[in-house]
Amino acid sequence: MTLQWTMALALAPACLLQAADAPPRPGVLIELFTSEGCSSCPPADSLLERIDRIGQQNGAALIVLSEHVDYWNSDGWTDPYSSPEFSKRQQRYAQRFADLGVFTPEMIVNGESAFVGSDGPKAVEEIRKAIASATPGIGITGLARGADGSVSFLLTAHGKKGTRVIVALADARDTTEVRRGENAGRTLSHVAVARLLQEAGRIGKDGVYRQTVRLAVPPGAGKDGLRVIAFESQGEEGKVLGAAEATL
Repeated sequence: MTLQWTMALALAPACLLQAADAPPRPGVLIELFTSEGCSSCPPADSLLERIDRIGQQNGAALIVLSEHVDYWNSDGWTDPYSSPEFSKRQQRYAQRFADLGVFTPEMIVNGESAFVGSDGPKAVEEIRKAIASATPGIGITGLARGADGSVSFLLTAHGKKGTRVIVALADARDTTEVRRGENAGRTLSHVAVARLLQEAGRIGKDGVYRQTVRLAVPPGAGKDGLRVIAFESQGEEGKVLGAAEATL
């Protein structure tokens, strides 16, 4: 049985539709640190895409985010989606997962478990664990595109005072014909490619964050659709306590 079918059966959602007026679902954040310059990364990119297609399981949304690091850029190919900020984020994670170090591809589920990003059975195991403890807490409503191209939405989060609320803009899908480096001659596909990642604010003493957020869309982003992702983070690159996603 192929890994694709193993993933599909292990994570197959009981229901693929949700009422438009339903309350926010619990969300599980699945991050992939990857690079177009790394020959080991395409299988992990494909795994993330399969998880993305599944979408939800047991009432929890599976929210994927592909973060392209820049430390492979000196090896013959400059990844057009890479950023030093994503490399720094991975390095901060590495301080928590000290026994692993920094590597690609690396998948991190809800900020709590890190492993080789192409390991499908491990991904199933960790996503199941995260689903079992997932709780709702993030809401994205009123998503709109401004005349200046910016994106705005009302973001609501509930939790412990001081919890960080992080927002990201991601391309729904990207495709690249790689001409040099370890993947020279290959056409690579990606989903949920992070183009912007920043802190929106922190939950107040009343246990609530409720603000209208406006984000400038980076040049060239969102040509094949744009995703807004928001999540609560316990400290610097800590445990993810809730996540949500909306699309334009």
